[in-house]
Amino acid sequence: VRKPTNNMGDYEMRKYVYFLFLILFFSCGNEYNKVDDAVISYWNRHRTEKNIVIDFSREFTFEWDTLCFYSLGCSLDEINHDLGFQLTEYTDLADRMIFLNHGKLVYIAGWWYDPENPKGITIDSPNNIFKTNRSRAKFRIKKKEDVFILQPYLR
Repeated sequence: VRKPTNNMGDYEMRKYVYFLFLILFFSCGNEYNKVDDAVISYWNRHRTEKNIVIDFSREFTFEWDTLCFYSLGCSLDEINHDLGFQLTEYTDLADRMIFLNHGKLVYIAGWWYDPENPKGITIDSPNNIFKTNRSRAKFRIKKKEDVFILQPYLR
């Protein structure tokens, strides 16, 4: 005869973990993305123009001096080495844009891609890492389906 215990069975544990995962997924997925808001709003205001160029130095209210973009091809080690500090918010399957001010993290935005339904923002760069300072953070915006492609504007 088994004595009743306070331990959860496998089924109850799976339900509990699944429930926690859903809470985490929806709380992360609904987080306000300031980069999305800036790029999409700018695109909507200028969509009829031939050459749409956004100047990130004018788009955000937070203070920043450096923009770093890491494609999903970057490992956490590569990102930490490049930043010079340990990034605590990390997901393997995401492009991420990190804004720094005097070498300290100010804001981070990420885009998790579903290959069957791509959407979000990416920077068109031949490398997995793209960095620029605030005064040079100008990008031509191209839109391909639900993906906004930012191309560095070097004029």
